[in-house]
Amino acid sequence: MTPSYEFKELCISKIQDIYYQFRYIKTHTIGKSCGSINIDDITPIQLNFDPFVFHELNITSAGRFTTSEVQFYDNSNSQNVEIDLRLSSAKSSDISFKYETNGATKIINMHESKITWAFWDSNFYFKAKCGRARIDIHLPHLANATDLLFNLGFLDVKFFTFSDPSKVPKLNVITSSGDIKLLNASIDKLSLSTNKGGYVKGNFVSVQRNLSVVTTKGDVELNINTANGTAIQVNTMNGDVEIYLNNTFSGQYNISTSSGDLKTINPNITNVKNTDGTITSSLSRNASLFISTESGDIDVDFRGSKDYSSSAEESLQGTILVTLRNLFVIWIIMLIFG
Repeated sequence: MTPSYEFKELCISKIQDIYYQFRYIKTHTIGKSCGSINIDDITPIQLNFDPFVFHELNITSAGRFTTSEVQFYDNSNSQNVEIDLRLSSAKSSDISFKYETNGATKIINMHESKITWAFWDSNFYFKAKCGRARIDIHLPHLANATDLLFNLGFLDVKFFTFSDPSKVPKLNVITSSGDIKLLNASIDKLSLSTNKGGYVKGNFVSVQRNLSVVTTKGDVELNINTANGTAIQVNTMNGDVEIYLNNTFSGQYNISTSSGDLKTINPNITNVKNTDGTITSSLSRNASLFISTESGDIDVDFRGSKDYSSSAEESLQGTILVTLRNLFVIWIIMLIFG
């Protein structure tokens, strides 16, 4: 028996109603249960390690974390790396962590329970967990300490102004897919790396000695003030690079891209464009700037400035609701139309 035209139209109309109901529910309920969690209200779990004994911190996670980030500060009142760990979920038993040691490496392993299903009245709920994590890392003033490596997994990273950057050990920070922000930060020696697409964005960053940035797909956007002798190196595979130097840079620079577009603005000197597409030149002081991409575009403004303080968009998360009646209707329609 072939369904009538009117019946088909009715079924299509019903599917549209269910779709728009789903969109409304997603828009109006996602984020509410998660949004009620204020990570600042959570009492931190306090951890620490001796940077002369342990030279690396790895952070791993399992389960679903809707937001998670690491924030770096300096601390002149301690000889240890001090860690404030805040974990929160809609249900406290859904989230846990372990703090472990492996040789010269400290490991924080966070765990958030998987998605759950639940019935309530006549409705069927698909409820996503709302795990949140924030890890504040306070670095000691021990300039003679060994370089510190932070392998942070998928976590986002934020740097704030250090009161005395020259006394903070050199930092090597690696994320797999997290974004990295430097918010009005003052740094001395810092190496940043993202492996799977996270961006690096810096707003009014003061660099005293060394800044190295490596990304695969992530864009690099930096507004930098340099000092005499500052060395900056930026390498990307597919990410675009945009750098503003606030008329503070003076030294040698080499800027190149294999297949992307390249533009520089420098009122003080005429650039030398080589046959291989690179741009090189030299100013009076001994700072250095090296930028290279495979296919990303490069835009360097030696005199200008740009505000990168706007935050990235936050994704929606929370609870999705589908009624049993709508599930039944969808099942009937699937039977009819095969």
